This record gives sequence, structure tokens and C-alpha cells, in this order.
Amino acid sequence: QRPRLAHLVKVLRLIADEVELSKSPNEALVGLLLQGLLVYVERASQAVPRPHWGRPLRDRRIERALALLDGDLSKLWTVEHLARAVGLSRPVFAREFVRMLQLSPMRYLARRRMEVAAELLLETDATLADVAGRVGYQSEFAFGRAFKRHHGVAPGTFRRQPLSAHGQTLCMAS
Repeated sequence: QRPRLAHLVKVLRLIADEVELSKSPNEALVGLLLQGLLVYVERASQAVPRPHWGRPLRDRRIERALALLDGDLSKLWTVEHLARAVGLSRPVFAREFVRMLQLSPMRYLARRRMEVAAELLLETDATLADVAGRVGYQSEFAFGRAFKRHHGVAPGTFRRQPLSAHGQTLCMAS
């Protein structure tokens, strides 16, 4: 969250600087900066719910499962493993997870991995192989296919696109 917040602060400062410090602000630049701001707003509204957003889920076991997943996206998770880790049977865990989040545990994990991958691509200089490994993919090829399916563009293309283009690609396959 901190790198995303830092980028948001930078965009807001750029907008303020352009508007306040210029006698005649560059409308095209301000427009692009505002588009960047909208990307952040869109990302926040499209993100998968997490327990630290707003009120708690009110089921400590599901919150614990989310914390486990978010704590190690690179791990080879299974529903069975998560259920055991939180003290529930597999069917009860899966049913409660879907009831709370309207997503299966594995779909949540896939979306979360793609969110984090997008953040890493935009906010770090990590190689594609490194990003793939950090979000649980054994090969760059498998990661690239999953990323393109989710975001609509390959990871390298995503990274090279201007910030204003990410509002559309971040929402494509959600």
C-alpha cells in the first residue's frame, strides 16, 4: 500500500504544482495528471476486498486465511491447506469464503496476485521473472499468459504504457 500511496501523493503534488505555480497551466499535462489520479481511484474501487479495508469481515478464520494468502503470494496454496490452517473443513471453508467475499479462495488468490504484479511492474524495476516468482508463478511464460488474460496486455507492454493507459487495462478482465 505504501508505494501506491507514495505515487498518489506524487501525482497530487504534480497537479497542484502545475495549477498553482504556473501562470498558465498546461491543460494537456493537467488532463494527463488527472487521468493518472483517476487510475488510482478506479484501482481502489476495483480491488478485491481485504480485511483491513473498512470494517472487518467478522469471521476471524476467513480474515486469517486472507492474511496467510496476502502474506505469501508466492506459495503454492490449495483450498485444503488454507482450510486446515484456519481450523475448518475444506467445504465449510470454501463456502464461508465465497459467502464473505463473493469469490472462491483460488479466484481471490489469482486476482490478488495480478493486483500485486501490476503494482510491482509499475512501482519497481524488478525483472519479469522476479515479479512472476514474487506472485507465485514458476515460469515467466505462465505468468505472462495469466497477466495478459487478467489485464488485457502482456506484462512488459503494461510496464511501458503511459500511466493514463492503466485505468482501462487494470479493469479489463475483472
